[in-house]
Amino acid sequence: MDTHLPFRAATACNVFAAYKKCAWCGKRIVNTRFDRHHWCIKRGKLPPARFGEIDLVVNVVPLHTECHAEYGQSQEMEERCAALVEKRFGAEITQQFKEAIWR
Repeated sequence: MDTHLPFRAATACNVFAAYKKCAWCGKRIVNTRFDRHHWCIKRGKLPPARFGEIDLVVNVVPLHTECHAEYGQSQEMEERCAALVEKRFGAEITQQFKEAIWR
């Protein structure tokens, strides 16, 4: 596993390379056409100057536009995203990201 991937910028290519499937429905993402969903720490939680700190692959998952529109802000969405990220990168990396952001 690329141990740097979780902390790379959440470009469409990086997010697609990490997950390849919609975080909500689990169906394959096609042609990198997806919404980028900040699942753990939202853009509104930090000042704009710190946006780069949260716009990372570990905090951004792919969603089909329809899944994002219907379920994007639900508690279940957050839980599914957390499970997906932990499955992909491990609990330690996910926790490391959370701790770094709140310092």
